[in-house]
Amino acid sequence: MAPLELPTELRQAIEQGELTAQQLRQLIAFEAKALGLSYEEAVQRARRGELPRDLVGTDLLLLVTMLPKEDEGNANHREIAR
Repeated sequence: MAPLELPTELRQAIEQGELTAQQLRQLIAFEAKALGLSYEEAVQRARRGELPRDLVGTDLLLLVTMLPKEDEGNANHREIAR
C-alpha cells in the first residue's frame, strides 16, 4: 500500500504556518486514515489517550489539542473526511 499524499493545499498551509480550523480538521482526517481510523474515532481516541504511541499517534494527539474549543464536545465532522 502506497503512502497517502498530503493534498497540496494542506501542505502549503502547513509550510506557511497558518492552518484554518477547517484545514486542521482535514489534516486530522488525513492522519487518521494512516491508522485506519475516521476523523471521529481519531479525535475520541486522542482525547481518551488511546492512540498508538508512534509518530502518527503522537502527531494526531498534538493536532487534536489544537482544535478550537467549540469542537471539544463535538467530534462529528463527517464532511471533513470526504
